Amino acid sequence: MGDVVRRAGFVVWRPLVVVGAFLATIPAWPVFEPSELALPVAIVLAVPLSWVLLAGGSVRGPRVGAVLIVCTVGWSLVTRLWASWATPSTVDDVLRACLAVGCVIVLWVERRTLLHRSRFGLALLTVSCAAVVMLPVVGNAPVPDRDSLLPLPAGVVAVAEDAGCDRPGSCQRRFEVVADHGADPASVVSRMIRHLEDRGWDIGVEYQDKACRPLGYVANPYRSCASVLYLPGRGTVEVLFEIYNPREPQVLYAPTV
Repeated sequence: MGDVVRRAGFVVWRPLVVVGAFLATIPAWPVFEPSELALPVAIVLAVPLSWVLLAGGSVRGPRVGAVLIVCTVGWSLVTRLWASWATPSTVDDVLRACLAVGCVIVLWVERRTLLHRSRFGLALLTVSCAAVVMLPVVGNAPVPDRDSLLPLPAGVVAVAEDAGCDRPGSCQRRFEVVADHGADPASVVSRMIRHLEDRGWDIGVEYQDKACRPLGYVANPYRSCASVLYLPGRGTVEVLFEIYNPREPQVLYAPTV
């Protein structure tokens, strides 16, 4: 009878750890946009889930599970209260630290029996540990690459190019282009828009003659934009690429008297 009770206890704690770890992520939810929330939550839950699959019939199962829930609570609170999206973002650093702590705990507890446990659990733990070093470090905004635009379509030449950063969270690369056979500037604008659309930019969907998109990895606040604009005073067409941090707090300075 005692063995049956113990086995039942080992079964019960597993869903409790999963539910507890999920609930522990709730404090961090407001920090993320709804469209990006699922990915960091899934990454944080990977270690508790791997433990649920890896833990054998040992009494350590619920104890270690409880410790991993506490680690998840720590990630949520630190992310909510102290992590910042300002340049350079620290949200990625907190996520990386949480994964590292969880992986060390599981590897240490199961160091002698790890290879004899669930293969799926082991694969999940491996992915979690690899993410510690694979998650990109989010620093200052990078300058857009020249190949964002180049090579130019036939019949269009660049007459000016410059690049730089206004501040750590905002960098640009600007081209001025003309048709090499003196074509109408409006046709050059159309050709450049088609050229950018062929490279994956949905010009004009969100903004007229402009498109923006996230850079695309976890805990990265940066957005990348491309725009096309005719410059009447210069008779050229400007193609501007920007990478900026829209979540960076704006500091307003009161005018000095």
